[in-house]
Amino acid sequence: MKIFGLEIKRSIQEKTAKRNYHAATTGNLFGSWLASNNTADTDIKRDLKTIRARSRELMRNDDYAKRFKRMVKSNTVGNNGIRLQNRVKDSNGSYDKTANDIIEDAFKRWSKKGICDVTGRYSLKEIQKMIMGTLAEDGEVLVRKVKGYRNEFKFAIQLLEADHLDENYNEPDRNIHMGIEYDSWNRPVAYHLFKTHPGNLTNIDRTRERVPANEINHLFLSNRISATRGIPWMHTAMTRMKMVNGYEEAELTASRISAAKGGFYVSKDGAEEY
Repeated sequence: MKIFGLEIKRSIQEKTAKRNYHAATTGNLFGSWLASNNTADTDIKRDLKTIRARSRELMRNDDYAKRFKRMVKSNTVGNNGIRLQNRVKDSNGSYDKTANDIIEDAFKRWSKKGICDVTGRYSLKEIQKMIMGTLAEDGEVLVRKVKGYRNEFKFAIQLLEADHLDENYNEPDRNIHMGIEYDSWNRPVAYHLFKTHPGNLTNIDRTRERVPANEINHLFLSNRISATRGIPWMHTAMTRMKMVNGYEEAELTASRISAAKGGFYVSKDGAEEY
């Protein structure tokens, strides 16, 4: 009976082992599968700057990456841009056409080039396309709302690249994490932004400005609950794309060298006759 009991125990252990998750399997076959249970921001902070720089390089020089960015802009914003369609109602519940027309007309005028953007260079449709393209390329973008701006509407927006928000700026005593200041509920209170782009080599200024959170729209797609910063959308494909670039370059170079090779036929005694 003792042996029988041992056999039953062993059978139960084997069945229990079969119920384990295959994804947790260890051994030589999965020795290179490195993983951690860090927060999303812990992983992002370490690699964000490198991933963002490499994504930008691919967008500049890779045909597929450039096409991806163009498709993101055209398939989300379109040719006409995202427009306002107002829905103000009267007290009786019907739409107030006069009020809606006035509001939509004012929004259309504000959306024109030279009015809605603080630089005066872009229309709202162009800004929308730049936002979507930057999200795909950098993973995040900052839109600052500027009240009291010098236009007839006293309001404009400013686009800021993610470089203005330093992922290495942390002050635990003030609850500042990766450049963002939070309250006790982890709600953004303020953004500590570089006044000038840190990559501007002609005007190196590393001073920061504390901007209240209600003036900033921090746009990004969060992959995890603990993520407070965005990463480039191509990050899972970037290494393969770079390898394909190198492979195509090597193939083309080898083919060109092979096509440029020449040969000559000569007689054994060196005679010049054909």
